[in-house]
Amino acid sequence: MNRQRMTYRRLIGTILLLSMGWLYLSAQKPPLDKDRFIDALMNRMTLEEKIGQLNLPVTGEIITGQAQSSDLAAKIKRGEVGGLFNLKGVEKIREVQQQAVEGSRLGIPLLFGMDVIHGYETMFPIPLALSCTWDMTAIETSARIAATEASADGICWTFSPMVDISRDPRWGRVSEGNGEDPFLGAMIAEAMIRGYQGKDLSRKDEIMACVKHFALYGASEAGRDYNTVDMSRQRMFNDYMLPYQAAVEAGVGSVMASFNEVDGVPATANRWLMTDVLRNEWGFKGFVVTDYTGIAEMTDHGIGNLQTVSARAINAGVDMDMVSEGFVGTLKKSVQEGKVSVKTIDTACRRILEAKYKLGLFADPYKYCDLKRPSRDIFTKAHRKAARQIATESFVLLKNDNVTLHPGQPAEPLLPFNPKGNIAVIGPLGDSRSNMPGTWSVAAVLDRCPSLVEGLKEMTAGKAHIRYAKGSNLVSDAAYEERATLFGRSLHRDNRTDQQLLDEALEVARQSDMIIAALGESSEMSGESSCRTDLGLPDVQQRLLKALLDTGKPVVLVLFTGRPLTLTWEQAHVPAILNVWFGGSEAAYAIGDVLFGYANPCGKLTMTFPKNVGQIPLYYAHKNTGRPLQPGHWFEKFRSNYLDVDNEPLYPFGYGLSYTTFAYSDIALSRSPLPMDGSLTAAVSVTNTGTWPGSEVVQLYIRDLEGSTTRPVKELKGFEKIFLEPGEMKIVRFKITPEMLRYYNYDLQLVAEPGEFEVMIGTNSRDVKSARFTLEDNHTRTIVLPLLSDQALMDTIEHRTFRYFWEGAEPCSGLAPERYHTDGVYPQQDAHIITSGGSGFGLMALIAGIERGYITRQEGLNRLQHIVTFLEKADRFHGAFPHWWDGTTGKTKAFSSKDNGGDLVETAFLMQGLLAVQQYYVNGTPQEQALARRIDRLWKEVDWNWYRRGGQEVLYWHWSPTSGWDMNFPIHGYNECLLLYLLAAASPTHSIPASVYHQGWAQNGAIVSPHRVEGIPLHLRYQGCQAGPLFWAQYSFLGLNPHKLTDRYCPDYFQEMRNLTLVNRAYCIRNPHHYKGYGPDCWGLTASYSIDGYAAHGPNEADDRGVIAPTAALSSIVYTPEYSLQVMRHLYQMGSKVLGPFGFYDAFSETAHWYPKRYLAIDQGPIAVMIENYRTGLLWKLFMSHPDVQAGLHKLGFTYR
Repeated sequence: MNRQRMTYRRLIGTILLLSMGWLYLSAQKPPLDKDRFIDALMNRMTLEEKIGQLNLPVTGEIITGQAQSSDLAAKIKRGEVGGLFNLKGVEKIREVQQQAVEGSRLGIPLLFGMDVIHGYETMFPIPLALSCTWDMTAIETSARIAATEASADGICWTFSPMVDISRDPRWGRVSEGNGEDPFLGAMIAEAMIRGYQGKDLSRKDEIMACVKHFALYGASEAGRDYNTVDMSRQRMFNDYMLPYQAAVEAGVGSVMASFNEVDGVPATANRWLMTDVLRNEWGFKGFVVTDYTGIAEMTDHGIGNLQTVSARAINAGVDMDMVSEGFVGTLKKSVQEGKVSVKTIDTACRRILEAKYKLGLFADPYKYCDLKRPSRDIFTKAHRKAARQIATESFVLLKNDNVTLHPGQPAEPLLPFNPKGNIAVIGPLGDSRSNMPGTWSVAAVLDRCPSLVEGLKEMTAGKAHIRYAKGSNLVSDAAYEERATLFGRSLHRDNRTDQQLLDEALEVARQSDMIIAALGESSEMSGESSCRTDLGLPDVQQRLLKALLDTGKPVVLVLFTGRPLTLTWEQAHVPAILNVWFGGSEAAYAIGDVLFGYANPCGKLTMTFPKNVGQIPLYYAHKNTGRPLQPGHWFEKFRSNYLDVDNEPLYPFGYGLSYTTFAYSDIALSRSPLPMDGSLTAAVSVTNTGTWPGSEVVQLYIRDLEGSTTRPVKELKGFEKIFLEPGEMKIVRFKITPEMLRYYNYDLQLVAEPGEFEVMIGTNSRDVKSARFTLEDNHTRTIVLPLLSDQALMDTIEHRTFRYFWEGAEPCSGLAPERYHTDGVYPQQDAHIITSGGSGFGLMALIAGIERGYITRQEGLNRLQHIVTFLEKADRFHGAFPHWWDGTTGKTKAFSSKDNGGDLVETAFLMQGLLAVQQYYVNGTPQEQALARRIDRLWKEVDWNWYRRGGQEVLYWHWSPTSGWDMNFPIHGYNECLLLYLLAAASPTHSIPASVYHQGWAQNGAIVSPHRVEGIPLHLRYQGCQAGPLFWAQYSFLGLNPHKLTDRYCPDYFQEMRNLTLVNRAYCIRNPHHYKGYGPDCWGLTASYSIDGYAAHGPNEADDRGVIAPTAALSSIVYTPEYSLQVMRHLYQMGSKVLGPFGFYDAFSETAHWYPKRYLAIDQGPIAVMIENYRTGLLWKLFMSHPDVQAGLHKLGFTYR
């Protein structure tokens, strides 16, 4: 790669000398810097070529060797195509890719996508069946194998996983989803994406996933495909959105928009969905593609013509147009008319190019076109073995009654049975190869999937005689059957009469010892545009089943289906029912494994089976109503029930039998109540009480009994799949935390509300053990904690405070959130906003945490590498950081209307932490040294001189890209900004002259102003007051050691800061306002949360509001250790009133009885850092050892030890 790089000058020269041949070469040999490469490529692209990247047409059939002469080739050569989908065959794909890479002006490679939904040629069970395994490893394996096979055949992008939650089995596409529960759906989404994408898409067998359909596609009215969706946003977020969000958090590369409308706007044009939620709230970084003709269909929705809806789609945040060609046909005109900006098109184009870059297509456009791979990697023996095993785990045993097979012998479960004698396989689905894989098996070689009768014959050869009869057609209506057997899935309708088919089947049945009834749906009776209003077995099949039962022979119903069916009659009359869904290419063998006892069924339903269609939607996590039907009752007048059927399902969510049985103990809770900052454990013992070894899915449900809005009767919150030998017992423990109890309240705040909860553990959602616990609001009681030694007390507080920057960090960036509210309530919706200055303090706390053993050195390194990566990409302004960023995007969050750019003071605080980290790693391992070098680049890129505002002899606090210097805040001392001038002078690349310090900060000596406050001498002039808040004594001195630090303006910075601290303490003891609690053990005024917002509290009557901030005294421990420890001990004994998971809360007022459970990063950081400095001087030693810092001190005339 290094040999392929060119300097900028060589690049320009080459452009001048070479033509299109070079352009192809350059496009395929990118530099390591993705952004620079894409910038350069886009600078060469015309508007038409950028729009072309947004076009995803379907290929149609391309014959190998004729791609160059196709109409599609002409479009590709003109740069009008960004990708293609559903082209099968690596030779064809390579040929088409060659047209793009070698035939177009810029040589940009194409994406090749396909509906690889549940396998490629090795087919796994349909997704609904896969979900019934409750086995994330198995599900991930299925996706990994699918990716391996698809990539071997040229595919680099799959339109999977589908994670739409649906509670209506009339909707055909439930077969493609993961059922009705968002928690389980989220886990499956993550597993599928891991399987498809691998670690980072770098390998040739890793392909990009596409989560779909965003959003709410599974909630269509009446269960009719593409139909209207209408629900509250609270319901959206509580019941439907989690799987999509989980996919985003798992790093999914692309998202597909749904067909339906949301809030009256089609999802494809819904900016709230595609931008506000997907990108701004969740931080999605990939690209959005429409579904098939999704843009053109919006004209039928009635929101505009093709040009209008195309513009609305791209402005909403859609990046790629599948098939409609609305983008490629209209966007140029929309740009000319001002309806779409070039910037919007650039953004979408960049996202497509970034995806291609991440897939490695610029480095090697033929990465997925190795002609040797198909024979080696597709439909292998190992893949088929895995498919067979996973299929057995997906089957759900719905019923298995005891029957008497031989007179005089005791009754025993019908399944499993010994494969001997005469076995009849009867039913229209018993001998159909094409139906075995299930819907959406577009790449499957259908004739390679053995039918049920073929597989059973192979398995029982020499043991049993298997005979087959069709028994009936799929349905009596020939036209209906034709609709239900499209795409090559014909069951070859038999033109004999229904009676003739039945008579033949009964003759076979009478000659058999066991009857396997292969009945249910054809594979295309479920799937897209396969919605049904009658969910029972089709008429002729039910007639056949009844006749088979009438023979008196034992009958096993092997049920093929892609959705829950209404099986009330079957449940009452058939002795054994095995739901095999559509199990994939190895389904026949897997069915035999379960029927014959080679495998014990362990699948559990992920959708509720209703008793009749009138109950739909029927799902376990329903709400209770104000008039619930009492337990054990069927009907009560003026209660919520039906006249003709009870409220219960036929088979509940989580249900599934085994050949063995399991017993559950009562639930043991480790504690109750559960504090907001704690956890509890719920444990049960599970015993295999049968004679077969088997797997059991132990399921955890929780009910919120006291919500501010109504809550479901139970929600899945955890599960564990265990394997037990006969007689074996295992204890299964679930950790329950307040985070698990959170939900979106009426105001769409994610909250855990105090009150009573019911925890339920069992074998399904109906049959559970239960216990209750209380989630306690920490306001309700105060825990008095035990006495600790000074060292133990300091370690306790340092450790807890450190956790703010470790566990409490914003997850995308790893940096410190500006604020953390334990109640989850953020009035400004800013939980994701991170602070630069507070993060700098947090970096120092992390180093202390490594040294203290709170985390390992490797854990710390991993986090710090992640942080630096974020900082390298986040917004900066002439190298300076803003006050706030959006942690999910790295984009600036304005601190005020004109403060939306560089904040030099906050930059200094962050850089102080970075330089300490640099010194910590500068002589470490190669990884650590590499991180130190990256920090050095960030340090050298800060243009401190720029902030002199045109060369003035003073530094300015702010600069804005939109408002320039309008904030107009020159920085004079003394306040918290001493560090700023030191670092500006210390910079090796953009250093300020010493005169800026002397004239700007010290104002030619005017900073010196000896005076007394509370009888204590102070030497410096404090801006705007006689003695400032205590953070003025702390922020600059977290790294800068004040001991024996002096310059011409201050003879002893340590003593000055100690005296400033003593003034603060003395004022609080004098307590002129007579506030409650003030005294020698409770003092400390500084900037913090206040009763009416945020305020800089200070030691004077005007700035004192009766609010104590623990950081004030605790972060002064280096100056007043005895007095600070006195406060620390007093606050510790106040207990949970002021002490939480991340140390002491930000502030409190005993006078106002105000104890908010809230934190601010800028106040937590100094506590941990200064405690560590008091104990070891660690952060002082690191910062002061930096050669540039030492040079800066020397330059400004400081002396120090």
